[in-house]
Amino acid sequence: MRTMDAKHYLLRIGIDRAKVPSFSDYPYCLPVCRNMGEMELHPGITFLVGENGAGKSTLLEAIAIASGFNAEGGSRNFGFSTRASHSCLHEVLTIRRGLVRPQDGFFLRAESFYNVATEISEYELNPYHLLAYHGNWYALALNTAKSRIETFALSRFRRIEVTGQCFTRPAEFNPERYARQAFGIVGGEELIKVRLLFEPKLAVYITERQWHPSQEFRMRPDGRVELRLETTGRKELVRWILSWMPDVKVLAPRSLRDRVAEKLRDGLRAQE
Repeated sequence: MRTMDAKHYLLRIGIDRAKVPSFSDYPYCLPVCRNMGEMELHPGITFLVGENGAGKSTLLEAIAIASGFNAEGGSRNFGFSTRASHSCLHEVLTIRRGLVRPQDGFFLRAESFYNVATEISEYELNPYHLLAYHGNWYALALNTAKSRIETFALSRFRRIEVTGQCFTRPAEFNPERYARQAFGIVGGEELIKVRLLFEPKLAVYITERQWHPSQEFRMRPDGRVELRLETTGRKELVRWILSWMPDVKVLAPRSLRDRVAEKLRDGLRAQE
């Protein structure tokens, strides 16, 4: 079937054998890895049949991760991790996609479905403002349990109930200022003054883009560039900093540097 004629999302899957370190190591030693060339997926449904230990569930897990789903299950909006029990097969998997892109999806993994179910939380919110960001809608709302304003993606809501209670949005709340001080879409925490130092090879890329309204750049004689900004979006900022590792160093504040270091240590432990 030609890609332009296909109506399903995933057309073919395969393994890039050049990226496999050794077919004697797990998971590459599984029969599904040793024997698979390129597998064409049926437009309706594809059944994987084989003996126990052939690698069927390992392959399904790898397809899900390579397609952007959380390793423990759920939709693409789930990003939690309780224990890294998945294999690295997704790193060598090749996926041929159709022209049609899915609007939603769900990865049901029986071994960790309890973790997915308990990840779903209930909140009592006082919605203050709706904000569009990168094609998605977000609610800026007071989380009554924590008495603080937080950002909630509407696409993650599964059920909404009206409490019947009334509230008044504080006069001092300014959605424009909230969005301006956030990093990305997440804000609401204490305002921090951030200093980051990027290696010379990233200097041009970092300085030619606007990452935050308050950003300032300072070039160093050795070619490195220092980025300064003020934000209330610590959580999103940490993720952004980690995406530039190992070519960025947190100069300030100390609390941010400690948080990034903690996340790096967690990542190393997950690979053990």
